[in-house]
Amino acid sequence: MKIVVVRESDQETFELSAFPVGGYVLDPSSDIPGSTALDVTGYEYSGRDGGYNTSSRLQRRAYSLALKVREDYTTTLGLFELIFQAQRFFDPHNDDLTSNLYTLEFYTNDRTQSSFMLRHGTISVPFGAKTLVGEHIADAQISFIFGDPYLYPIGDSGLSVQLYAGGQDDTISGRMWDATNGATWSSTLGKLWLTSGTGGNGDPLTVDVSTVATVPVSIVTSGQLINPTITNLTNGSSFQYSGTLEATDVLTVDTTGLVLLNGYPPAYTYSGTLTAQDGNNTFVMSAVGGSPGYVTLSIMGAF
Repeated sequence: MKIVVVRESDQETFELSAFPVGGYVLDPSSDIPGSTALDVTGYEYSGRDGGYNTSSRLQRRAYSLALKVREDYTTTLGLFELIFQAQRFFDPHNDDLTSNLYTLEFYTNDRTQSSFMLRHGTISVPFGAKTLVGEHIADAQISFIFGDPYLYPIGDSGLSVQLYAGGQDDTISGRMWDATNGATWSSTLGKLWLTSGTGGNGDPLTVDVSTVATVPVSIVTSGQLINPTITNLTNGSSFQYSGTLEATDVLTVDTTGLVLLNGYPPAYTYSGTLTAQDGNNTFVMSAVGGSPGYVTLSIMGAF
């Protein structure tokens, strides 16, 4: 088995394998995360009168990673230099004192070469190592807590689809889409609702998602869009951007909810979180007339 820790702020990686070579090796006590965490019900105090209410919440997942730090013929650093190098990678905070987020990727050596990941974890117990003076090996451990307890596939297991504007709220260019009437497409004005029943790039799009939990949908825009709103008609979730995206602009919304315009926080307002659930999900995008751009939606099911 191999575990790769990805620091999400800069995509730097820290790799641990079960092979007996290198400065960092998985300890045999490291386990593979089990199935999804269960809903748990607890009691919460609700006032000075002594009353209590029951509450249901999703249990967070804790994971401890055990490893061995050592000098061997493949390393050029000494033991304590290797320890300090690992400590620098697992610094719990960024320079602005916000918590670093980490993704743990698990690669097995089973028959199907299965792989999966835990996403967006924070460090709950900082990196620490214990060794005897004069020894060339140290036992180390670090612990994470994942607010999202589910496991996600790695690689091409997710869905990626393109969604065009499904109609405009400008009466000059047309009207909002409906379930029975199609539309024609103009490369300069976007969707024009001129002909009934023709279909086209901007129609609602239905995809089948396999997941045990509601998952966030990442968004990447391309081309000009004015006040776009992307909606999942199946569960009612949506993301709305109030502003004009020019042809050269790229707006991204990742699965942590981080919104960037050309790599920086946008000046215009935005709201909502687009999600997908198990089974068929129907997405549609509406925008003001003159919006020939599109968005790419990426969805990974959780298990």
